[in-house]
Amino acid sequence: MTQTELLELAKQGRPTAIAALINRSLEPKGITAKAALKGRCLQITLAAPKVPNQKVLAGFIYQGVMKLAPEAVASLKVLGLQTGQTAPAWSQEFKLSPQAEFSEELSAIAPLEAPISRMGSSRKSPTSTLPSSVQGGKNSGRTPQSRRGDRLQKFPQSADHSAPLPESSEQPAQGRSRLTALDYEDLLRDIGRFPQKGKFSVDYYYAIPKIAEALTEWIPPTHQILDVVGVRYQGQLACLVLTEQSLACFSCPDFSRKALKTFRVNLNKISHLSAGKRGLSIYQPKGIKTHFYFYNKRLGKNFIEGQLSELISIEKTRFIPDDRHEITLTLVGYFVLFLSWTVNLTALGVGVWFLVQRMMENPF
Repeated sequence: MTQTELLELAKQGRPTAIAALINRSLEPKGITAKAALKGRCLQITLAAPKVPNQKVLAGFIYQGVMKLAPEAVASLKVLGLQTGQTAPAWSQEFKLSPQAEFSEELSAIAPLEAPISRMGSSRKSPTSTLPSSVQGGKNSGRTPQSRRGDRLQKFPQSADHSAPLPESSEQPAQGRSRLTALDYEDLLRDIGRFPQKGKFSVDYYYAIPKIAEALTEWIPPTHQILDVVGVRYQGQLACLVLTEQSLACFSCPDFSRKALKTFRVNLNKISHLSAGKRGLSIYQPKGIKTHFYFYNKRLGKNFIEGQLSELISIEKTRFIPDDRHEITLTLVGYFVLFLSWTVNLTALGVGVWFLVQRMMENPF
């Protein structure tokens, strides 16, 4: 069945089609979904080895169903349970407003996967486990396991969950609480396209909590994070955060206790965007150019071809200018190295000269 046919069936309110769309996005992250239509209530059950994050997933499922706007569905019920358990750990109910209007453009561009695909990709979460190089090292006061809590793990084949469900807590979409720093941290570790090995995986492991704190200050409650990728910006560790309306960069300078919002632009203010294997260049009016560089070419390619390509046209190029900040640092490094060699050779020459003079004065 093609993607178009699947979308049409989902718009008609077919539970199997809706579940198939959700599973395409969530199964790679270890979560499986089952859908059932009970009267005019669409019930979606999410299962994983660890209980799925309610604040993150319930909202994403709701946004996807709202954009999909299936026929004959008046309400949505999302449930989360642990694999092997019969009773869900949580449930949340939403009322779908029949007066809600959705543009044809939003509905046509992968309506369900747009808000949900950021919870899943073909890769494992880069920080699902603490890098071996830092085990037993730095300690922030909370263990990685306590931080992850209900983060998504690799998911085996799901079992049938047909047990009676507990009473759900109805919560209208407009009344949903704002995500906390810990929620954003979970989200970044789940969907972020960060290096998985080596030094940079360790750097991002400790940078993500700082970025999460910054997101609580700079991301409006009405905005949804669609995608995240690790980049270098002005020679510093950073990440690009994509929402439905903007693209922002948060940097983590060395020895800084906070992440800084160093760049932000509304998508409709981007006059031109070109991308290559090394990174991407954003061109704004008045000749303003900004360059970002990927740590991992594969993760960068996935970011470019994902949600970003659905929101803005991208020109592919082989040439991305070198980072002038990195060039400056490299030149300074070469100068310091040359200066140290000069000082050492001069000191050695002076020492040899004094030694020769002394031997000439006292030949025996």
